[in-house]
Amino acid sequence: KLEQANLELEKLSFMDSLTQVANRRRFDERLHVLWYHHIREKLPLTIMLCDIDFFKDYNDCYGHQQGDEALIRVAAVFKQVVNRSSDCVARYGGEEFGFILPNTTTEGAEQVAQRIHQQIRLLDMEHGSSEASEHLSVSIGFVSYVPQHGDEPEMGIAMADSALYQAKADGRNRTCIHPSSF
Repeated sequence: KLEQANLELEKLSFMDSLTQVANRRRFDERLHVLWYHHIREKLPLTIMLCDIDFFKDYNDCYGHQQGDEALIRVAAVFKQVVNRSSDCVARYGGEEFGFILPNTTTEGAEQVAQRIHQQIRLLDMEHGSSEASEHLSVSIGFVSYVPQHGDEPEMGIAMADSALYQAKADGRNRTCIHPSSF
């Protein structure tokens, strides 16, 4: 029983309790392992960051309980779309989610991003205080490339974050690809 309890505690330490996806700690750990594997094997790796657009305004308009429900529903979409056993879906912080897509090129990542946007639209969750859409929407930024010796995982995160920033600057409810992607 103690061993089972310890396994359960370990699982909980890597899981976001609200959304039931991996947490930031698990994301960082998986990225570290996958990053160096992809350097060794010379494989493409995609790091994707995704923000719910104007989520603070959503919480202010509909309340935190409805905000939590939105996070749960959006995370369920992410798990449905980003579903290979090697992929990692994580709540990166607040309304930001991160995805690690091993052995995925820009083309494959674009398809994933398109499916995410489609499925979020199908949720049909009203967002009356959004400047991007009358329904809940997301902004996505990603980088797809083969990490090189000397590159650090934080570099990949910074590139994905830069692309996410560009998606927001361009009006949100869209995907931007970092120029280093191939």
